[in-house]
Amino acid sequence: MRKIESKYDLDNEYRLMLKSLMEDAQAVCRQYEYGDFADGDYSVSYKRNKNWFLEGLVPRLRDEKQGVKERDKLRKGTKNYYSVYRDEHGLIRKAASYVEGKADVTYYAVYKENKRYLLPFSDVWQRRYPTYTIVSEYSGDEIIKEYMVNDCQIVYYGYEKRSEEEYRVEVINYIPNGAYPVNAYEVFTVSLVNGIEYSDERSYSWYDEFNCQRKGLPYTQALPESMIVADMTEEQLNEELEKGYTFMQEGNTMTADTAFAKARCLFFLTLTDTELSYGDHTEDFCIGLFFSEMEAKLIAEHYLKNVKGFCEYPCTYRITQKKIIGILPCGNDSSCVWMLTGWNTNADLDEIDVVESDCYTDESQAYEALDEMKAKYTRSEWTVNRWIIGKCDWESGFSRSEE
Repeated sequence: MRKIESKYDLDNEYRLMLKSLMEDAQAVCRQYEYGDFADGDYSVSYKRNKNWFLEGLVPRLRDEKQGVKERDKLRKGTKNYYSVYRDEHGLIRKAASYVEGKADVTYYAVYKENKRYLLPFSDVWQRRYPTYTIVSEYSGDEIIKEYMVNDCQIVYYGYEKRSEEEYRVEVINYIPNGAYPVNAYEVFTVSLVNGIEYSDERSYSWYDEFNCQRKGLPYTQALPESMIVADMTEEQLNEELEKGYTFMQEGNTMTADTAFAKARCLFFLTLTDTELSYGDHTEDFCIGLFFSEMEAKLIAEHYLKNVKGFCEYPCTYRITQKKIIGILPCGNDSSCVWMLTGWNTNADLDEIDVVESDCYTDESQAYEALDEMKAKYTRSEWTVNRWIIGKCDWESGFSRSEE
């Protein structure tokens, strides 16, 4: 494995390697149009659609942990799944993704030398779908590299087999022209000896640098030096009291009830492309839920300045306060909540009249609240979504579809 010379960047050899992989995947994608792929006499199997369609070591172990398996039949009531089509040799020829029971993206397979390219198309639009091309590189039957590529980013997994029971895994999320090119970098060892064990060697996220610029305080401004009342002079004490009195006179106060209520809330960040919004429709991108309003604001500013699409087109943001219904587990960095969303569609099939619930800490409680929401609001479509607090969506940005 090559060496990373800097905490926040890759050495030149690494950058060239990743850019070469990106250019190769992009070139293959450009070679094909929707009509180039013909259906054949393929066998069909099904797989729950919980993750990207990756088949290397780490995604495979993750699927096993989540109980995700390919099956000959689709379980009744399953709405999020892949239909996987294989030829007589067992090679995947296409994988169609369904979300909430509706066709989403279909990946068509192209095989070149020791690589498989899954090219994304829409069977509804009959043209390329604006998402990642997924590439798997093989040594024999084993995947040694896999990566997802769009026009500005590569998410790379490298697998180094040290023995039959141990692998070294390298994960890089790289955006060559981004403000933080190394979006994330992680190296860890996977041992299959006693069950499955992971041991980190190194990890980095762009949040590390973002936080470092703020003196190590994530998503907050650096705090001023504290002042001890006992050490103040009379003049200093009077000055601080005057500041507090002026602050209060300007109306910058809240009741104790309001303060406690705010502490029991999350903050939902949404970015909007104002040029693509019209009438009752707003072209919204739901970024995530955060523990503080300041955190949500700083992330919004980062997207508007640095992330593809959001920094190129006129976009705005809004932060909505959401109550927490239930109790969040203490000390859990991956706490999740569930939100209900309902909407209608206009003549162009765009979402309008969107309504959202507060945040439920229990999934069953969220589904119980769904009947109440449906009774209160007349909407044609409803969904219950799981959100990991602090996790950002749309990190790779967006591209506008060709008309």
